[in-house]
Amino acid sequence: MQLAINEMILAGQGNVLAPLVAAILGICQFLKESSEFLFHQTMEHANVDDIEKDITLPFSPCISFAGTCIFKCNSFYLVVDLHVIIDNLANPLLALVVLFAAYYVLNVGYPVEIAATLEFLQRCIVKINPDKRKQNRKEDW
Repeated sequence: MQLAINEMILAGQGNVLAPLVAAILGICQFLKESSEFLFHQTMEHANVDDIEKDITLPFSPCISFAGTCIFKCNSFYLVVDLHVIIDNLANPLLALVVLFAAYYVLNVGYPVEIAATLEFLQRCIVKINPDKRKQNRKEDW
């Protein structure tokens, strides 16, 4: 674990958004959820066609990035139902904002694999419906 943290720190040097991304990934890990449903890594130098052909993409809306490390990447993609909807998003924060907007506009529920993380970000960080609780949750976090 410490090796992964050191790698993130080195990769993110000079990137002002690196702590934010690291915190979001930490929330995923703390809640025992897969960050692949939020930030999906594809092969380095992948283009839109390559991303859409990636069979490991989730069907739910997610952010895809091409490269070896999210901290070194400078192009992000919003992917919905295996199709790139918006490409060339400049940074992970903008991509995350677009992802939340996609969930809202498409009126899609959060996937079970990442629901607690997205609900935490929505309620505690973004302050959207902070005091409403989802009624059909199996367990509380």
